[in-house]
Amino acid sequence: MSKAQQGWLFGAVVLVALTGCGGPELDGPFDAEDDQLSGYTSRAPVSAMASTSDANLARNVHDFDYSTRWSGQGAGATLTGDLGEVFKVGGVRIAWYQGNLRVAHFAVALSVDGSTWSTVYTGDSSGTSSALRTTTFTARRARFVKIVGYGNSANDWNSITELRAWVAPAPAAADAGPAVDAGTTVDAGAAADAGATADAGATADAGTPNPSGGCAAWPAFPDANCTGYRHTGVTLKRVPQDLTSGPGWVWRTIGGEGVLDITSAGATLDGLDIQGPVYNNGGTDARTALKVTITRSLIRCIGENNFCLTLGPGSVATDVEVGGGADGKTFIGTLGVLTGNWSKAQALSTITRMNLHHVVQGFRQDGDTLIQDSFVHDMTMGDQPAPDGHSECVFVSAGANNSLIHNTMSHGNSAVIFVQYGGSPNPLISGLTISQNRLIAVIHNNQNSSWGVSVENKGIGGNIKVTDNVFDKTGWGAGPGQAPPGSTTTGNKYTDGTTASIGQS
Repeated sequence: MSKAQQGWLFGAVVLVALTGCGGPELDGPFDAEDDQLSGYTSRAPVSAMASTSDANLARNVHDFDYSTRWSGQGAGATLTGDLGEVFKVGGVRIAWYQGNLRVAHFAVALSVDGSTWSTVYTGDSSGTSSALRTTTFTARRARFVKIVGYGNSANDWNSITELRAWVAPAPAAADAGPAVDAGTTVDAGAAADAGATADAGATADAGTPNPSGGCAAWPAFPDANCTGYRHTGVTLKRVPQDLTSGPGWVWRTIGGEGVLDITSAGATLDGLDIQGPVYNNGGTDARTALKVTITRSLIRCIGENNFCLTLGPGSVATDVEVGGGADGKTFIGTLGVLTGNWSKAQALSTITRMNLHHVVQGFRQDGDTLIQDSFVHDMTMGDQPAPDGHSECVFVSAGANNSLIHNTMSHGNSAVIFVQYGGSPNPLISGLTISQNRLIAVIHNNQNSSWGVSVENKGIGGNIKVTDNVFDKTGWGAGPGQAPPGSTTTGNKYTDGTTASIGQS
């Protein structure tokens, strides 16, 4: 028997002697006296599962061993612990692999049934300890605890050695009990670092079914569990294998490539697994694109080298996943979604709850578009050639009336959100609102974003707002953001709650 096992056994014997049998499973040597939450007991999950992992599996996070871990790659990778029964949960304790060397970016969500989730915390680890550390939040009834990882200050891996929850007996369903201060972090004491073994490959989160739809309101942020088609529970029909036409659209070959083409204004696409891109009126030209409504669908973009999806004036896209190729996790050398008409004003298009990933550039937003409650992540950073050498989640080059509200965005080698005027005769950039977004700094293939938000001071017509966004505190090449003089830049914060100053461009 190892010393660690002997210590745990001694602790368990003392615990039984003091308290008797029954109650939550405690942590033995992992229950440091300087890491207590009054009225709660530390409990390890009875089982754990992950959306993705390499050889380091989810079961390692409740084995009472700091030398093992779970590892999953990519923004949105999830680790879910089952506490075995419903408790009042007032906090979590997480030991991050190499947590004394890098800052982990993560969110915490709770669920009673494993289907409907509430995000209760979004923030960063301390970066100073690889021991169990406590993060508290307003207490809720829950059986399942989900950690949603967004990479760390060194790379896009999420690695946890041990996971615990602070629990108390569950109250009645209508009473979650007294609130606990949100976002508090307490050191659990020194722990041995597991070493510097390199993380190795995995896939992105598939999302958890949530038929009720909707993402939790700000200050929580969207993720894979409330965006794309998966959370709706829809069963998709494949295009072209199962369907080759529908209301206002047809599958055809254009330029030697199979595409779904929008052929008439008012086309509707629902519940489709589209193997190629979605063309509009025979191509990917915003000036001639038609109105389309797309819901609960997957656009894989197989074979495309321009835009995966082109939207015309007044279009609507809700609960749509875009990108990833045939397997959903392949970086493809294509741009994501083209919306807005760079040449003139048009009817407003609305994009909500989109999961956009594994493309060179996420949105090309050139006027009259609202993008809200969406999850944009895993843009190519050296994985595929980028146009003009840069990639980002959103690129704005022209137009008025663009809004980016309450989205989660990560990756990009220039900025996560990059606003750069394309020049005459494009209309000036004006009426741009960037608000309540979560901007995540990612280092990938030795590349990182210079800015979270970069609005260059050229071609600006006025009324630029960059407000109430939450930025990673570290990982930016230049800083959290810049905007032209006269812009409104209030309420921006880092994940630790301190002010994130937006400089002048």
